[in-house]
Amino acid sequence: MSLTTQRIPIIAVVGGNSITELVKPAYAVGRAIAKAGALLLTGGQPTSDPHVKCASMQGALDEGRDKGVPARLLGILPEGEFGPANIPAEQRFVETRLKSAERNVITAMTCDAMIVFEGGGGTLSELGFGLAAQKPILFAGSIAGLKKILAEHDPTKRDEWGRMQSNLDKGSKKFRAILGQLENWQQIEGLVVALLEKSTDSAAPPVDHIHGDYAAWAGPLVEKAIKEAKSAIRSQRSGFPDIQTLPKVEFENWLSRMH
Repeated sequence: MSLTTQRIPIIAVVGGNSITELVKPAYAVGRAIAKAGALLLTGGQPTSDPHVKCASMQGALDEGRDKGVPARLLGILPEGEFGPANIPAEQRFVETRLKSAERNVITAMTCDAMIVFEGGGGTLSELGFGLAAQKPILFAGSIAGLKKILAEHDPTKRDEWGRMQSNLDKGSKKFRAILGQLENWQQIEGLVVALLEKSTDSAAPPVDHIHGDYAAWAGPLVEKAIKEAKSAIRSQRSGFPDIQTLPKVEFENWLSRMH
């Protein structure tokens, strides 16, 4: 497929909730994705909550406002969460009616590349499904926290690694037809372990949360993500699966209208 006909790249941003030191870096990544004209995908929506998914969405939204054009946003929402009303055509918030563990599969299947911040079991499961879907993975800053979760896992306790295992199990059962090349969730867990063991920290965001130049840090990271995403795109159609609340054909028609 030539670059002149290639569809818009979809960049997922995943990471933890209520980690205040990640809010500004995630916001900057969202702005950079919008500035580059890509479609930002998260499991949330633009709110003031101190979550990676919300901060990145807010960053993209603000970038679009500054440019005078709507940001391209896609939120894959879990059951009980509803998207905003009266939004531009370039934005879509899918009310999946699925549990978080299940909707994480949709995020992984739909994106063309995934940027991963620090987080807990939920973030690790999104990483796992991204690996299962063979999507390019880029870490945003330190992964020491993710490695610590692996190193300190106690099978006798309900810890964050155990939460990841549970999420992988639930998500893979729900979307067995999509993840059929993997026999069970333990195989996905193995992909996560292998990646964490071989990976090192990427360029860290600024430590100075007042004067730090987050744009200068986020720009190259997003540029690399988009480059890898474009290399991975093989079709005008995305990996978005057919779900009860949004047929795949309807999603693809929406996606095709963005240039």
